[in-house]
Amino acid sequence: MGDHKATSRERRKPNSQRQASRRFLIVCEGQTEAAYLRQLNRILRGIISIDPVIDHSSPQSVVNRAILLKNGDRRFGIAAAEADTEVWAVFDWDQHSEQVQAACLDAKWNGVKVVLSNPCIEVWLHWHYAEYMRLGCDQHRAQADLKKTRPEYVKGRRTPEVPLSGIREAVNRARLAEQKHQAEGRSFPEDRPSSSMYILIDALTKAWADARPDDHCPLWPNP
Repeated sequence: MGDHKATSRERRKPNSQRQASRRFLIVCEGQTEAAYLRQLNRILRGIISIDPVIDHSSPQSVVNRAILLKNGDRRFGIAAAEADTEVWAVFDWDQHSEQVQAACLDAKWNGVKVVLSNPCIEVWLHWHYAEYMRLGCDQHRAQADLKKTRPEYVKGRRTPEVPLSGIREAVNRARLAEQKHQAEGRSFPEDRPSSSMYILIDALTKAWADARPDDHCPLWPNP
């Protein structure tokens, strides 16, 4: 009888090799970013929870919203994020150099992590399909080039689903672009094209590995 009860309790125990899901609370400034993040959320469902919150105003307003969600505010009935929740702000340069620099500094002071794409998120999407190093490009050029590669893309209305096989390529291309800019002495805002989205992908991959150490992360092609 005692053995039977022990067995029942054992069955109710969670798998000791699986940790609780880590939450990623992500504030972004546009529909394109939100569509991409939702795709990642579907891929990682059950392990990572991504909550894109759209704010079109400015990089500073995105960071302000992220700080509010991280720290909470009783006046608005917003509870502080849990200790294991990572809060991120995702925005583009879009020729707002001073705003971006101020927003990044505020984010750093308040423990909010930043994904910055320069000049825009379309650079990161383009890297899922092909090399893209049009130095000094602006957002209109980057968006037009993405539409050539993916004709179904419509800014603010339709964002194509990126292939899983392209995520590793995008990460590699983003890192190579960063290295090229550094080697040739280009710093923000002249480091175009660039995107630190790969840092978020690395964080998501690590969170998956922490939660399911024996499972292959679906963000990467099978080895």
